[in-house]
Amino acid sequence: MWPFRRGGGKAASGVTLRLSSIATALPALTDKLELQPRGRAGLCFRPSSPNKRNKLQALTQDTVAVLAGDALSSDLGSPAVPFKVEKDSFGYLWVVFRDASYEALASAVIKVADAAVRQGYGDRLAVTLFPFKRGQQDVFWIFNFASGRFYPFVPTNDTQRDNELELSMARTVPKELPIDPALERWRGLWGAPV
Repeated sequence: MWPFRRGGGKAASGVTLRLSSIATALPALTDKLELQPRGRAGLCFRPSSPNKRNKLQALTQDTVAVLAGDALSSDLGSPAVPFKVEKDSFGYLWVVFRDASYEALASAVIKVADAAVRQGYGDRLAVTLFPFKRGQQDVFWIFNFASGRFYPFVPTNDTQRDNELELSMARTVPKELPIDPALERWRGLWGAPV
């Protein structure tokens, strides 16, 4: 499940541009896939390596909270999107956005990812996670910063997933979302705090 390879450092503006396609994909996700947004999203940072002596060493929960707060407060005309920073059991830091419209969530994730890239933390970006419901089933769209592409994740329990549905979903929206063609990069995110 973890860890995700480094990403974000290469052509970061192109990566965040591909991430922004999630903002316009909602009509296809709701109409073609019958998905309903869950009112939350997450942006995940890889933990800092204790062996490196550079500014990325200082990537802590407080650092990420300040980065996210600054990125979101720079847009004075928009309503604030509530967020908190959590550490998962693998040491990854998550900015968890809650209780907002789908458009506001997508915008908040993109703004914080852009700010992370601008401040030199682009290679610490791991994934974003957008949860949906399809009937009673949880469905997630994951953006992997290493590949700069999306893939679906449909868990059926704590250790298994619905690969057939994931493949079907990916085939349904390739015009709306850049889909990662390498299935080996479609990692499950059981237990993400989103």
